[in-house]
Amino acid sequence: MKKNIFIIIFSRYGGTFLIGISGILISRYLGVVQTGQLGFLQTIFTILGTFAGLGQISAGSTLMLSTNKAKWNYINNVSSIIYTLSTSLFILFIFTFFRQYIDQKLIFFCLSFSLISGSLDLFPLRWELEQNSKKVASFSLWSSFFTVFLRILGALFSLQLYYFCLLPGLTRILSFYIIYFSKIKKIMKEVFNEKHFSNFINQVKQVNYKEHFNLGLITGLESFLFNGAQRLDILMLRKFAQEPLTSIGLYVGANKYFTFAIPLAGIVTTAVAGNFIQKNNVRDKSNMIKFFEQKLPKFLFYIISISIVIFIAAPILENLLGEDFKGVREVLIALSFGYLPLSLSLWFNKQIKICAISKKDYVIVPFIVIVINFLFNFYFIDKLKMGAVGAAYATTISYWIKTFLFFMLLSKYKSKFIKS
Repeated sequence: MKKNIFIIIFSRYGGTFLIGISGILISRYLGVVQTGQLGFLQTIFTILGTFAGLGQISAGSTLMLSTNKAKWNYINNVSSIIYTLSTSLFILFIFTFFRQYIDQKLIFFCLSFSLISGSLDLFPLRWELEQNSKKVASFSLWSSFFTVFLRILGALFSLQLYYFCLLPGLTRILSFYIIYFSKIKKIMKEVFNEKHFSNFINQVKQVNYKEHFNLGLITGLESFLFNGAQRLDILMLRKFAQEPLTSIGLYVGANKYFTFAIPLAGIVTTAVAGNFIQKNNVRDKSNMIKFFEQKLPKFLFYIISISIVIFIAAPILENLLGEDFKGVREVLIALSFGYLPLSLSLWFNKQIKICAISKKDYVIVPFIVIVINFLFNFYFIDKLKMGAVGAAYATTISYWIKTFLFFMLLSKYKSKFIKS
């Protein structure tokens, strides 16, 4: 397991370093205002994507965590197909009935393309669970290469904002195509084979759609609330900040590099969960919690170390971004205090998902957190006029509260399993 985690982390952060450097160049190229516009537009589409995709990314991930490895590929494919179809129909519906309200149609279609391609995000999650370090590393490195290459291309040819809205989707598809090139050719041949087509139709009929849709509704709402809590600061800055786009640009500039550190927590947590599920009965909840507790000290060491690095790197980032982004240092310092609780919330939440808790508990914590986040954002941004720094403090406080609530919820289930 250690070797697989190391390979995944090395590939992810090798690529992340290159993306970070190119991100600094692109932020300087776009300027703080256009960076703010891009961040705001992507925030809107990310939140819409939760509903448009019927919660299938989070539903697929949750189903894989609560079932044995043999079903992971099946769950992955079904959730991805449902997501692709539902987001495509959603975009078609919006454009058909509301196109007169869409000023920038080219930007709309580029963002829509990136939204629909989001179904591919479920594949790396499955590979991390399987500890398939080769595929995860390949996807991560190709994704990084295409991101850097396409960003530089856009800057060299002085392309407009629409192009950078297109990049996330284009990067996903190109990376996925290279990894699955030989398999895609095989699938295309089988599609036109009558026997294979008949088997495919039978498999489609046997899918338990009710399970996917029901869980998608719950986990989709959970995902919406979590995304809402994480993106609420941008929406609140747009509404209450004295200089909305500049404040969003500063926040996005800092948050972009803060979120680069998040995959480490996700990779380690997913690998630990996958390792447990493959070696044990997925229903053995008490052993699962003990298994995670044994790994916690090392996890804390890594996370605290990264928090310190983020704190120290804040003034360096401000110098790299340039005069246009003056003030980004204070935003990143405020966010650095939230990395520990955010990572711990991922750690606790993964265990809660494996426990297959009652459906209502999926939404209780995120609902409380988004309300608290709203109140703090309103107070810091509107009342204290702290702008992007206020949004960062509001987000950090909400991370600590979320971690505490997850810990309390997990403790409740832990005592239940020990008693039984």
